[in-house]
Amino acid sequence: MLWLWGGLSQITLAQSNQTDSLIQLLKKANLNTYKVRLLIRLADEFQHKSVPQSLQYAKEARKLSEKLNYKKGIGEALYYMSIGKFHSSQYTVAQNYLNKALVLYKSIDYKKGIADVQKQLGKIYDRLGDYEKALEYHINSLRANEIIANKKGMAAAYLDIGRVYFHQSDYYKSLEYYREGLVLAGEIDDDDLLAEGYKNMGMSYQKIQKFVQSLKYYRQGLKIYERIEDHTNIAKTLLGIGNVYLDAEQPNKALEHLLRAREIQQKEKDREGLGYAYLGIGKVYTLAKNYKRATDYLGNSLRIFKSIGSKKPVSEAYLALSQAYEKQDNYKQAHQNYQLYKTYSDSLFNETQSLQIAEMETRLNLRMQELKVKRLSKEQEVKDEAIRLHKADLSKQRTLLGILMVSSVLILALAFVLLNSRRKLRRGNRKLLQKNRQIERQKKVVEGQHRKITDGLRYAETIQLAVLPSDVRLNQFFREHFVIYKAKDMVSGDFYWIEKLNNKIVVAVVDCTGHGVSGAFMSMIGNTLLNEIVRQKQIMSPATILSELHNGVVESLRKRESNLDLGMEACVCVLEDSENAKQKLTFAGAKRPLYYIYEEKITEIRGTRKAVGFDFGKTRVFKNQVQEVEQGGVIYLTTDGYGDQSGENNKRLGSGRFKDLLVAYSKEPLIKQKEHLEKALQKHQGDSLQRDDITVLGLRV
Repeated sequence: MLWLWGGLSQITLAQSNQTDSLIQLLKKANLNTYKVRLLIRLADEFQHKSVPQSLQYAKEARKLSEKLNYKKGIGEALYYMSIGKFHSSQYTVAQNYLNKALVLYKSIDYKKGIADVQKQLGKIYDRLGDYEKALEYHINSLRANEIIANKKGMAAAYLDIGRVYFHQSDYYKSLEYYREGLVLAGEIDDDDLLAEGYKNMGMSYQKIQKFVQSLKYYRQGLKIYERIEDHTNIAKTLLGIGNVYLDAEQPNKALEHLLRAREIQQKEKDREGLGYAYLGIGKVYTLAKNYKRATDYLGNSLRIFKSIGSKKPVSEAYLALSQAYEKQDNYKQAHQNYQLYKTYSDSLFNETQSLQIAEMETRLNLRMQELKVKRLSKEQEVKDEAIRLHKADLSKQRTLLGILMVSSVLILALAFVLLNSRRKLRRGNRKLLQKNRQIERQKKVVEGQHRKITDGLRYAETIQLAVLPSDVRLNQFFREHFVIYKAKDMVSGDFYWIEKLNNKIVVAVVDCTGHGVSGAFMSMIGNTLLNEIVRQKQIMSPATILSELHNGVVESLRKRESNLDLGMEACVCVLEDSENAKQKLTFAGAKRPLYYIYEEKITEIRGTRKAVGFDFGKTRVFKNQVQEVEQGGVIYLTTDGYGDQSGENNKRLGSGRFKDLLVAYSKEPLIKQKEHLEKALQKHQGDSLQRDDITVLGLRV
């Protein structure tokens, strides 16, 4: 290992000498474009070392470039200023700088700069969780790099697109784009991109529990990082390999790689990475039943995470300690650490909620800023056209005056009469034009207000649909399914949710109070709470999930000092393997039933008469109901929107009629059932307005 550390010191010295040389050259440079290039290089050098220093060099480059009217320099300075603001989480400011840089690059047709700006905008939206816009910009960056045949930029764009899909938990899609990026990176033999692509492939395969492939790609990335002596990424990759072996329950190999990662992180003084290494080692010793060493390492990880103020890993360390003490039958310590885990998890959840709201506001601001830029561009085009027309009008007037000057006296007299009439007509036209402009301004104000409201609702609709499980995700768990999801307004108070943990599938369909914007915000609260209850707390009992959901709704609304009578109706079920090739279905409902059909026989499992939320002063007790279900049977979870839809003479369709329809079409494939149900609903509804949000989820066991 000594040659690694010797190499590291030489690289660090070389980098330091390069930076010092640039600074010395800068001191001697004249006020010209050469000095701008030096300032830009220094901004690039310091972007990963010192963000404030990088920003300072970029600002100096911009000031000098503006003085020299050097457009490319102004654009590059703005680009590095945006990177500094990105690292400081000032995303709106960063986007503003990038939009200005983009205008300059387009004016000088600097295609590489255009591609770089698109890439950075994609990273901003990816960080904010606006994956649709992130993909749009990364794809634009890819196309721009393709035009100039920049394979390095193309490879980076493919990796960025893969990362967006990874963040959406679409791991198979992420792998497709990582492979494309790796092919291009291999053609240009770019070690940094190759290593990054291999490491990303390892992470995606780890997520889908394909451990052999995950280890293969992690090791390919590790080999490159060791060759180029990138010690930070060597440690991160070793940590990833160790965690793969830990997931595969191979403690000896996991320990080997985690200890190697720890050694490098100690020398690199990477405290957060060292904390994760200790956490992994502690879990290995817990798995190996060496509880004394397990609690020592887990305690070390806890102390490190506390010292750097990182709440999420602190909660992970407390949970791991609780599990280690439980294995030793030390239930007192296990309980104490579990309570501390819950305290930190609750605090983290509250911070996450606040962060999500802030990110939603930031995303909305960014979208509105985009619309503003487009509107200003359109206004500039209108002004340019007006100037052109004005010049053309002046030219015509000069020609007319020339003709009049060579005309006879009689013609002059006639022209005088005509000119006088024309003046009167112009005065009338000016008044008419002023009135028209005033009407047009008022029209634009009204249209703008309507457009803002509509754009806001469309954006909210996009966010809400992105949160719902995709068809790809549903296909992972069920061989057949269908979803009828119809919002009364642009956004809905209904949502459906699914997760798989420990070979159990949790499915929920929830109807929040109201519809439109108010219902949509309640659905976001419900979705976030279900993520915490099932994914973080790993609660798998439907009755307990509903009780926790009730407590979460009450607490969330109480914190906002809401006096509104708000709540949810919900149906939650858990499916798991049972004997005789059957499956065990556990169900609990809050004012909603579950329907199960097998061989044209329908079984209705009713929920309790109490809803989630509403009467905040009372606790809620929900009851689990268990039923064995046959393979090939179908379960249906719904909100009340379908049965409550009115038709001719304001008559409801009704739950009885709805059950009859389910039985009548039960022998059909689920995709056909969906078509029949939608046609039956449309026929009943006729010309009547939709009364409520409608959700029907059908799943074949």
